[in-house]
Amino acid sequence: MTEEERVKKWSRGISEMDELSMEEKKMVCHQAAMQMVVLWGALELIVIGLLVWAALQYPAIMSGFDRLTDLLNSNFSYSGTQTRRRGAIIVSLPALLPLATVVLIPMIAIFIGCRKHLVRRAAGKLSHQWRMETDLKMTRGIAFADVKQGMELLPDDKIQYLGVLPEKVPKELLKNVYWMFNEILYVSTDTFSHDVVEYIEDNQKNWHPEEMAVEAEKIYIIFEAFIFGKEALLANEYVADISTLEEKCKIDGLFQTDIAALLFADNGKYFTNEELLMKTHNQIAGKKLGNHMFFEGLERGNPLKGISCYYVLLGS
Repeated sequence: MTEEERVKKWSRGISEMDELSMEEKKMVCHQAAMQMVVLWGALELIVIGLLVWAALQYPAIMSGFDRLTDLLNSNFSYSGTQTRRRGAIIVSLPALLPLATVVLIPMIAIFIGCRKHLVRRAAGKLSHQWRMETDLKMTRGIAFADVKQGMELLPDDKIQYLGVLPEKVPKELLKNVYWMFNEILYVSTDTFSHDVVEYIEDNQKNWHPEEMAVEAEKIYIIFEAFIFGKEALLANEYVADISTLEEKCKIDGLFQTDIAALLFADNGKYFTNEELLMKTHNQIAGKKLGNHMFFEGLERGNPLKGISCYYVLLGS
């Protein structure tokens, strides 16, 4: 079976795969296969651990393992030639069948039970790179079901047109712009741009304030900070992992945690460089960053709630 044939077989019955190219399907299937290997390995470790525990608890099981070892040693003791070794393997197969079952059943169970789910989930993540436009609205982070629902509206003239376009979401942003976060809250983008240019000489050639940074009406940014608790969060913020606010995680009276903040573009369509960096700065201003107070760019992460997400890279 060729790779293309295997991809087609794995894609069968999964609607999320229908709109993907062959290269994207290969990537999805490879990712699902790696996840199945990890799951199988973890399950095998659990099974082996249970067998060892049972052998220690029940002497009869340990005696069975001893008899199996003696049988294998006996079968292979005179297998000097290749023919005899093959014969020893065939004779030993009935005794090895229970152990082979322990290895094969989890593998088969994971392949049958998890394969479609893992492929569907990986394909769904790829759909976040597309947007759907109609004469009524634009929807980002679409799934196949959104496209199907939109197509059903066309015959009834509830919408006049429908388009599915690749989302223009760059992987990295503002990597060559230097800045240090402080407690100043900026209102004017002109004032902020002036301070960015004056911050360091390299910014005079690297800073392009009016250029479009990311084409999205809203994005999430995630940054790490030290806070006293949830009461320190702004209205558009939440803690990415609530377990980091448990009392045992407190360090010198503060919680070190990742904060997700939702930002909206002023024009409802895209962020310029100056708008994005200024809003990122204002979001972080006043928060304790430890020694990591220097801006090192934005890096795209997985979408949050169907919305593009960027991690704020901080350095010391």
